[in-house]
Amino acid sequence: EAFSTSSCAVGTAQGLYNPNTPIPLAQSGSQYSLVNGIFSTYWSGGGLYTSGSAVFGDKQVYLGNPSNLNGQTAASDAFYGANTVFSFYQKVFGRNGIDGYSVPLYVHDTSIPGNAKAHWYQGYDTSFSYWISFGDAGSGLGSMTDFDIVSHEYSHLVNYRTAQVGRDGGTIEQNAIDEANSDILAAFAKIWKRNGMGTGIGPSYTANRLNDWVNGERVVLSAKGGDGSYHCVRDLAWPSLGQGNKQIPQLNSSSAWFTSSAYWPDGHYGTGPIARGMYILAQGISPYTDSTPSNRTWTTPFLPFGMTGIGADAAARIWYQALTQNFSSNMAYRFLWADLEQAAIDLYGCGSSQHQALNNALTAVNIASPWRTTDWVYDVEPNNSQGQSTILPTGHLHHINNGVIDPNGDEDWYQFTVPAGHTLSLWVNSQIPTSGDGSTLSSAPGFELRNASGTTLLASTTGSPYEYLNPTKI
Repeated sequence: EAFSTSSCAVGTAQGLYNPNTPIPLAQSGSQYSLVNGIFSTYWSGGGLYTSGSAVFGDKQVYLGNPSNLNGQTAASDAFYGANTVFSFYQKVFGRNGIDGYSVPLYVHDTSIPGNAKAHWYQGYDTSFSYWISFGDAGSGLGSMTDFDIVSHEYSHLVNYRTAQVGRDGGTIEQNAIDEANSDILAAFAKIWKRNGMGTGIGPSYTANRLNDWVNGERVVLSAKGGDGSYHCVRDLAWPSLGQGNKQIPQLNSSSAWFTSSAYWPDGHYGTGPIARGMYILAQGISPYTDSTPSNRTWTTPFLPFGMTGIGADAAARIWYQALTQNFSSNMAYRFLWADLEQAAIDLYGCGSSQHQALNNALTAVNIASPWRTTDWVYDVEPNNSQGQSTILPTGHLHHINNGVIDPNGDEDWYQFTVPAGHTLSLWVNSQIPTSGDGSTLSSAPGFELRNASGTTLLASTTGSPYEYLNPTKI
């Protein structure tokens, strides 16, 4: 049920992040409130934000009194953000609110000192069904009421009222998908807002990553060292740089691609791979031409030849379709591929460029396998010597799937023909089988490329299961 208002008025938000911004208000006589037919905004003492002026806030950092003009600043930012993200879902996806219910906003003051959290929850009374709560400041962060953060929390509620991934606790992977969903939709909402807030999201740009593909950069107040990092809460393109993205010491690449959820203390540790996958789907990714960490940032060893993105609008529609039609409360990372692929097929057709790009983007973060333009070649035993080599068809570089080295000392041989003068760029992805499958292999297998006379042209050298071998002219 929507909030009742005596009459409607247009006021001005003098927010810290959104100064001089028109906002809808409720008016009763000479009193104005941060209320409209959908949202109502409160401070932590329980009072509705009401004023004798249609101007809310003073554009200043919150100083500690939630009920005065300065205390209205964060409230006006949150109120503006909620109304704007409502329009995002309505205009782009045809969705009227999280599910047609009202969403009051509850803004904390310093009765909880240093509160820098933002979260959502279901209300405990019959008047207000759902709440989004924003902290004022703390831990190097400003007020948590910037549009990115409001969109993130609002999108949790959209998940709660659709797929319900991670509802009532959930598994670590479900919580990771829930958090990634909010990061992804907040990023798309931000791009939409920058592009004029129409019925489509509009273009996004790799060169504009520090605006389009980071969330919460305006709330981060503390400076970081000279590590090239950008100050933000989340970074979808380079997840390890967001202050809100957590790293796993045992798996320092876990933010860039999926490996295992075994080391995730909580779901926030698992948001990076799928968020980066959607960034890659929209923007594309460069070929994996260098194995040095500085260049690896914008590449991935799982998709060594890179891909072209399909744009933010198509990527957002695929994600939203999967969330609202295919995801479920028992989600896990292993279901993402099938659910997102089905969404791409439903929207754009089987085999469409969007469908192919979706497969490749998820491959880039180790969640799927790349789109196949030719038949895959499988390991055929025995192929333990040059004379027993599995023959690869000519004309294309093939992805060899299910080549199993076991036990220790085993060799697999493959043979292919390349015209003289051509240059090969090779990528090796060798993984140690998981425990419990009977394998005796103790380390990642090595790799050699030899010519017909047996001379070694290239060989793996790093001992890493993911290695790019420099281009070699044959």
